[in-house]
Amino acid sequence: MRRLIAIAAAALVAPALAMATPASAQAATAPATPGDALKKQFRNNHGVSYTESSQTTLDGKRLVGTKVKATFQFGGSGIVASDATFRQIWDKKMLDVFKKDAEHDYSGEQEIDFVKLFTSPYRVIALPKASYLSHPAITEHLPQGKSWVPVKGKDAIKPTELSSQAINVFEPKTLTTITASAKAKGNGGKVDGASTTVYRGTITVGELYKLSPSYRGQSVNRPKGKDAKVKIDWKLWLDAKNLPRRVTTSVEQEFMKAEYRAVTDSRYSSWGAKVTIKAPPADQVASPEDLDFGGENPIDLIPDGTLGSLVGRK
Repeated sequence: MRRLIAIAAAALVAPALAMATPASAQAATAPATPGDALKKQFRNNHGVSYTESSQTTLDGKRLVGTKVKATFQFGGSGIVASDATFRQIWDKKMLDVFKKDAEHDYSGEQEIDFVKLFTSPYRVIALPKASYLSHPAITEHLPQGKSWVPVKGKDAIKPTELSSQAINVFEPKTLTTITASAKAKGNGGKVDGASTTVYRGTITVGELYKLSPSYRGQSVNRPKGKDAKVKIDWKLWLDAKNLPRRVTTSVEQEFMKAEYRAVTDSRYSSWGAKVTIKAPPADQVASPEDLDFGGENPIDLIPDGTLGSLVGRK
């Protein structure tokens, strides 16, 4: 069902003190690179809070907006678990198109309310070997007391995939490279109470595909030709510890003789907080035989409504 998205389609501290400080001490207190600072956050049972707001427009008219509120749990090398709540706001005409297309393609035995499916808030918990979906349009068909649908094996959504932000700041190399490529930087003001420096730049889809493992993993095909040259304008806010506090990305291109634009705004807070994400209680999880989705992964029934396949992503 994700193919539907083709339709709709992230220093002024007393110089005199610095002069009086031994060189070895200065080196010891110098800020780490963004990638090094990020790696220090990768500790078991710690994590970060995340919010995301994205919007796609066609000739200036909104197609869909998406809100995400999530918590990411880290392990020694990055994100190992995620817990996110999503909500989408659709243009009525586009919602009608999706509804008709979904009803035409859907072959499951359950009578799903597709308007509720596309517009109701829903929650996903993603663990290393399984993911769990709780969505009112789906779980209303579950046996009493059951509120979660398990998705396991190759169909399970990965903990690193609960974001539509093109630039993954949880990849140390990606974060450091993006920052170093900035065309400009300046005072970023306060973000979630933290003083920041904002960096600005542009990267093409082809360049990001080469740089970012997660971007490659979410791409349907390797971008080629003009698709690889599509530009992603970005801004990155780093705090005094060189940790990301905010990332915005914007993509513009022609689609069906109209101007398509996708903007994603991601914010990161509570770095280093203790986080433990677990599977839902077993007695609240449905059995696979409780629902028939016509062979579809229940998560794939829900359009992501963001950059979509227009920039080479699933």
